[in-house]
Amino acid sequence: MTPETFERSNELERTALVEHTVTVADSLRAVAQAAPNQVAPERRLALLSMARDATPRVALMLSGGGTLGNYHYGVVRSLLGAGLLPKVISGASAGSMIGAVAATRDDKALATILRPHALSASRRRLDGSRLSAKIAEVIPDMTFAEAAEVSGRRLTISVTSVADASALVLNAETTPHVLIRRAVLASCAVPYSFPPVQLVERPPGEAVRPYRPGFLWADGSLSADMPAAELKALYGVGLTVTSLVNPLILPWIRDPHSENTFYDSVARLSAQATKFYLGAVADALAPLTWGQPDADFMRRAMSKVATQRYVGDINILPRQRWHDPRRLLDEADAAQLRAFMDEGEQSANRRLDMLRACTLLDRTLDLLAP
Repeated sequence: MTPETFERSNELERTALVEHTVTVADSLRAVAQAAPNQVAPERRLALLSMARDATPRVALMLSGGGTLGNYHYGVVRSLLGAGLLPKVISGASAGSMIGAVAATRDDKALATILRPHALSASRRRLDGSRLSAKIAEVIPDMTFAEAAEVSGRRLTISVTSVADASALVLNAETTPHVLIRRAVLASCAVPYSFPPVQLVERPPGEAVRPYRPGFLWADGSLSADMPAAELKALYGVGLTVTSLVNPLILPWIRDPHSENTFYDSVARLSAQATKFYLGAVADALAPLTWGQPDADFMRRAMSKVATQRYVGDINILPRQRWHDPRRLLDEADAAQLRAFMDEGEQSANRRLDMLRACTLLDRTLDLLAP
């Protein structure tokens, strides 16, 4: 069942669709549990493998957003409590920190830390040393491969090359030995606020060493805030759940499943016009930034921000409101952290019925044919 089908169907149709999906899931479980004299083991494996290949995987994508990224904690808490947290998670910038928290712990440990009092909070401006310390407080010292073994979840973190603003996605498949803490630090390195970062890796039995020596990396949201195409290529993801709090993008975004007013249509048209304008400006500035690395990086990044796709199949969005840009890189205090988490949890709760119906087959096959 797709989110579009779920949203457009009436109550009677929706009930029938859910019942059909449950019947299919029950049939898959029956095949998996059948005795050898009923279904030969090789036949069982072939049937479940075919079903796994034909069923799109689900991914949760967590956007950048500075202090607004604390909203993602509530989204993760809601999905975990409902048994709906996807096995594939991506994060960029602030989203990379929350994604890493989720992907370096098993369910019990994750539930324990997803409480406001378990996360340090103090109202102060983040600098490079405080950001690094905060990352170390909440993310264990693990590589991507080690985290996948511990949690069973596949984490992808986006970073942006300082050389040409190209995206690099880090995960257990492509960069298994890269240290997650350093990847998060790089993905959170907002230009002109935090210095770019050298990634490091720790192959089994070896000392920590630079990954791609000479290359520096910065804010992942500039090049791949929502890396849906990369997740599809890596994991066969066909259904994406987005938690979007990027303050540069959020004012232009309207959820196609719930927003259909005149103002929403105007916002969508304005977003398209703005993206076209930013792309044109970036192209026009190319001759002027030639030979100026910093300026050319920002020009390329502006172009990439304008051309990215930010909505997914199921979108979890905060309420629209103004945020003081001067405070977006501040660490949230305890009251703010709780408020962000509560809002994220409430927003995700409104999507649980859709998520439960649209991800049932993926979750069933994760258990039967991981």
